[in-house]
Formats: sequence, C-alpha cells, structure tokens
Amino acid sequence: MGEQIAGKKIIADRMIAAAGSPIQANLSKEMLAIIAKCKLMDPYLVLSEYSQRFPAEILQVEVMTGGEEDLLLFYKGQASSLMRATPPDEGTPLWSPSTQLVRIDRFQAPYYPPAPVVLGEDVALAELLARLEES
Repeated sequence: MGEQIAGKKIIADRMIAAAGSPIQANLSKEMLAIIAKCKLMDPYLVLSEYSQRFPAEILQVEVMTGGEEDLLLFYKGQASSLMRATPPDEGTPLWSPSTQLVRIDRFQAPYYPPAPVVLGEDVALAELLARLEES
C-alpha cells in the first residue's frame, strides 16, 4: 500500500507541475479525481481532516504568508503555530487564502521534538487526500 501511495505522490507531483500537459493521458481516472480535489479543496481543511482521522500522526506544515514563514502542527483536527501566537478560537484558520503550502512532514504521535519519529517527509497534499479516501 505504501508503494502505491508513493507512486501516486510522484504522479500527482508531476501532474500538478505540468498541468495541462500530455501526461494527463497516462493517469488513472482515480488519480485525476484526487488531483482535481486537491486543487479545489482548502488545504487547511484537508490537513485538519487528515489529522482528525489519523490521530496517531502529527502533521508539521511549513507555509508562507505574505513572504513570512510559519510552521504549524496539526493534531486531532486542531492546528497550532510554532512561530507565532495561535488564536484562542479553535475555529480561526491559521492562514489566509493567499497562504502557500511549502512542505508537509508526517510524525508519529505523541510528538517529542528532541527525538521525533518521522513517518514521511515532504509529503504531497494529494498523498494525504488519497489516504483519506482509502480510510
């Protein structure tokens, strides 16, 4: 299963990078649907849902907003910033529509910063969405 997801990640990354190219013809309908959902869905909501459905994992997400870096942790549907104050209202998203997703890393919960257990590095949003659909 892990190899299948890794393969989908490679294909999704290539597809997103070459949107509109002939590579589309080589993708399955399932993968095209996942890529389309990634483009249409709010990444913040996908990350929140993923962390809620997989409570044994923590997502560390690097983002850029207005030229400023931020590092977020998603756990059990909640997000917290490691670089700035997190709003007390849990319903307040930690990024705006202009925020760019830079990198997603998966860690085993509980997260222990001095010795984290890495489950996946530089994971594509399409891979997380594929895992959500499989669960």
